[in-house]
Amino acid sequence: MGETRVGRILRGARRSAAAALAVGVLLTAPAPAVAQTPDYTELATRFRAAHSLEALPNDASALPQALDRLFVSLDVGLFELRYPAASLADPKRGDEFRDIALALLDLQLKWRGWLDVTRADPPPPADAAAVRSWIKGWRGDALKKAMAARAADAPFAVAAGANAAQQAALASCAESFRKGGALDLALDGASTRLVLAPSREMFIGLVAFVGTLQADWKPLAWSANLAQRSAFQLNELLLLALSHPAPDGSPAGIGMNTREPTGLLQHVTQYAADRVVKHSCGATLDPGFHLSLSVGLVIELFGENNARLFNSGEGKTIPARERFVPGGRSEGGKLAARSADPRWRFEKGRDWFLKQLKLAQAEGNKIAIDVGETAPSPLSHFVLDANDKPNVKDIATAPLLGAYAAAQQVPANFYADYQECLRAYRTCFLHWLMEEAKPLAGGKRGVAQLLRARLTRPSEPFDALCTELYGVPLTAPEPASKALEWQFLAWLNRVRA
Repeated sequence: MGETRVGRILRGARRSAAAALAVGVLLTAPAPAVAQTPDYTELATRFRAAHSLEALPNDASALPQALDRLFVSLDVGLFELRYPAASLADPKRGDEFRDIALALLDLQLKWRGWLDVTRADPPPPADAAAVRSWIKGWRGDALKKAMAARAADAPFAVAAGANAAQQAALASCAESFRKGGALDLALDGASTRLVLAPSREMFIGLVAFVGTLQADWKPLAWSANLAQRSAFQLNELLLLALSHPAPDGSPAGIGMNTREPTGLLQHVTQYAADRVVKHSCGATLDPGFHLSLSVGLVIELFGENNARLFNSGEGKTIPARERFVPGGRSEGGKLAARSADPRWRFEKGRDWFLKQLKLAQAEGNKIAIDVGETAPSPLSHFVLDANDKPNVKDIATAPLLGAYAAAQQVPANFYADYQECLRAYRTCFLHWLMEEAKPLAGGKRGVAQLLRARLTRPSEPFDALCTELYGVPLTAPEPASKALEWQFLAWLNRVRA
């Protein structure tokens, strides 16, 4: 097939043509301070004492006991949702719990629609509709009174006023989503234990406590960057902080709705969406397609998605290289202030990342022309920004779907931006596939048909399924293939943002 596009980019970086770009100026950021690793044993001991858990054993059996003591439990479809019982003494927290429960149910109903090959918004099953109606009626002040009056061993649903029919609907809804009946699938029936920690102190303390319970859990829990994390996953357990880390390490953290009114719900449903897709599809999907589905579900729910998820890219890093773009001052000086967010998040996904992808495609093509590396197409190059150096650029070159993303070797100083580029690129491609791509049989339910085909024929190559459904493969090295990715790139170039 000749020299790879990675080779072309690397070769182009060495060409003298790249010197024509060296009009800018590098800014060197100061080295970050090295944070000291906390004493997790001490944190776990303090967590036990603060929550009267000293008598619990020092093994894995202590985890469910601790959760039962500290958290209420509610089945919301796939999720065994846990929320601190003590927090419900604050009516605002009760309203927060309601909104999260509703968002989780709506997420699963949206996924149900995405799997439906006949219509996009099928009516919800009767049990899910009953559960949603009951949860929507919660009020924080009423939950506060109910929790104060409940018996110690009373299930949360009973304390919150669920009648016999509503309790039956909760159980039926949980079973149908876990075993797949609501999705017309046969699934294993497993649930995800989703535990919510409103404060940073509770999140870090609980993770530190988990690390004391089993030897192989310790390296997972006691990571050096725990204070900067907002999620911890262990098998079926998904523990989410409901506040961002504060720069000064304050236990209160920073509210997740500070930047977006639905920031907290985006955070919870982004991690939940990953679990929803995984529960239905397992490992049958390409990681990039899996990610685009989970990101897209959140956009569908809230009209945007600015949530952060664990590192999900497949690009490989190589030592840093630097290219300069015209416009910097040779004598030095300061660049204009810019947002801490990468370009890919400026619109927060409201347009499915269309605007920034179009801009990046146009700028990437100019850079490719400057270094004389326009193959395989003028539409295939996307600009990347170096970490903390807005005047230093590189390019990622399509194809970027399937295995091609993993084959692309990205310099270390562009790697973070490349991951953001992939997130935007794949999610916009999913949107195009849903709204613009035409299956051979007609209609707009091609993605649902593709997912169903993947689930029923998990060992068949994904390109073969795409070819069967659309007449062309998902992707290919050259635009002459008319593969779906090349059709998407042509559409991206001509569509109005």
